[in-house]
Amino acid sequence: MNSSWPWCSLRAMWGMGAVFTLSFGICVSAQPVLRQLLGHRVVDIPNHRSSHSKATPRVGGIGVVLGLLPALIFPGTWLPVLAAWILGLVGFRDDVRPTPP
Repeated sequence: MNSSWPWCSLRAMWGMGAVFTLSFGICVSAQPVLRQLLGHRVVDIPNHRSSHSKATPRVGGIGVVLGLLPALIFPGTWLPVLAAWILGLVGFRDDVRPTPP
């Protein structure tokens, strides 16, 4: 194997597999929480400005943003994860307190 490609090593592949599995588990585990929120009517009812045609759950990005946390164990991933967290916080704020157009 070419040693200049660290992502091709067996150890790195196992690490990426573990991170993927952990991220997937976090996203799936967030699903019951989101269903609980749906029970509290945390849904977005479509209107003339909406891009969706049926009621859609709000705060759905929480599971995705939490699923990014395991990626932080890889060097050089903190900046994209930080950017995703900032976008997630902006989206969460908009879901909780909608902003005018």
